[in-house]
Amino acid sequence: MTLHRVVPCPGSRLRAPARLAFVLIFLFQAAFAQEGAGPREGKPLGEMTRWIRVAQPEPEAAPEPPSPAPPIDLADFHLLVREIFEAYERESVGAFAALIHPDFLARDRTGNDYRYADMPRALSDDFEILERIAFTVFVGQVTVESDGGRAQVEVRWSRRARVEIGGQEIIVTDQRSVFQFDRPPGGTGFLLSRIFGDPIFGLADRRGEITVDRGTLDGELIRVPILLDRFQGIVRPPLVQRDQDGGAGGGGGGGGPPPSTILLGTNTILEGQINFDTQVFQNSFLPFLPGADIQWSPNPGPLTGFILPSLGTVREITGMFANLDAIAVLPAPPYADLPALNENAADVGRLFAVQTDQGFFCGFEITAYNPLPAPAGEWTLRFKYQTDGTRNLQ
Repeated sequence: MTLHRVVPCPGSRLRAPARLAFVLIFLFQAAFAQEGAGPREGKPLGEMTRWIRVAQPEPEAAPEPPSPAPPIDLADFHLLVREIFEAYERESVGAFAALIHPDFLARDRTGNDYRYADMPRALSDDFEILERIAFTVFVGQVTVESDGGRAQVEVRWSRRARVEIGGQEIIVTDQRSVFQFDRPPGGTGFLLSRIFGDPIFGLADRRGEITVDRGTLDGELIRVPILLDRFQGIVRPPLVQRDQDGGAGGGGGGGGPPPSTILLGTNTILEGQINFDTQVFQNSFLPFLPGADIQWSPNPGPLTGFILPSLGTVREITGMFANLDAIAVLPAPPYADLPALNENAADVGRLFAVQTDQGFFCGFEITAYNPLPAPAGEWTLRFKYQTDGTRNLQ
């Protein structure tokens, strides 16, 4: 659009204000005519950005790193074990249930499985059958997995309690178990998820009965399992006991010798774990073998391997007897040896005594050694396991 200067004609009578108004009207009309003449070109982007503020997208926040697991203090497991035993002593089902994992699982020697949902019933039955429960507890090695999500704690314990109906005192000593702790989903602490070894809690079966197969009843050694009932107390008293030399208390009685209570067996082991109570020989250290009495731990290198106690105890008795069949009665415990392995033919003929994690006794002899299998050879063991609780092997 071209602008023209408007000059008033000579002699025009328009005054200055009027002339100014005329010029403005003229400019307005010209601009209006230009607007209707056609589409107007848009302003360059450079001019637009001088007065339009363009909204910029905010940068996405970086994902937060997963929060690290809280540091683990091994002393916390000692405290946790103590809380578990104290809750049982107080006969508090609620306090005990608060300390066990939703996936809790345990199995006793009769094959009963106890899951989280079973524990309130089993604990309630325990507390109806037993009273004045008191434990002596020693916490052993604590092992935490590398990711910090699981831990295993070795526990050695003794229990004293009275039968509520009848008042007899039952004492169980020198028992060994392994507690497994796991973190619950979304939780930071640890809860009890497994119990391996000797049964401790939730002793009552689904019939509301407790089977006692070890320890003493009013000071007398329990040789034959007895049954404790919620309504009747002891319903299956122990039979006549036998002394360690095999004689029956009170003597007399014919009818020939009683059936043998000794289990005989032969098995081989490379390395791993042995449970003499169940006669299971596992040629590996993982997973943990429930009720493992000893660990067979050879060393293929220059260092010496060992026969290590696990939940049981072991003593070498080589030289005390000619062979396994010559053992009439095993030596009395305690057994506290860590026998070294020769890892050659010199191991053949060596004798050992074991007190199992169930409190029973076993003797075994190394009868053969084969150097070929990895990692350090193969040993053949012949064993005698006494099921009546004595140390008699004949």
